[in-house]
Amino acid sequence: MRRLGNGGTLTTAGNLVFQGTADGRFVAYNAKKRVRSSGSLRQAQGSSPGPATYVVDGTQYVSVAVGWGWRLR
Repeated sequence: MRRLGNGGTLTTAGNLVFQGTADGRFVAYNAKKRVRSSGSLRQAQGSSPGPATYVVDGTQYVSVAVGWGWRLR
């Protein structure tokens, strides 16, 4: 079976780093302290692409695409 790697990362101006992982977690890290934040979210599948950020009415959101986009055999 093919080994899958983690998705790309996103770094914010507030020194947070977000990443979707191959085992289905979405985690946040504190870049200044170089530690993982206290929580992570469980996804239905792993993530291949990196997260994206956007702002609506002054509130910043982070999103991530879930799934691999190809068929494993």
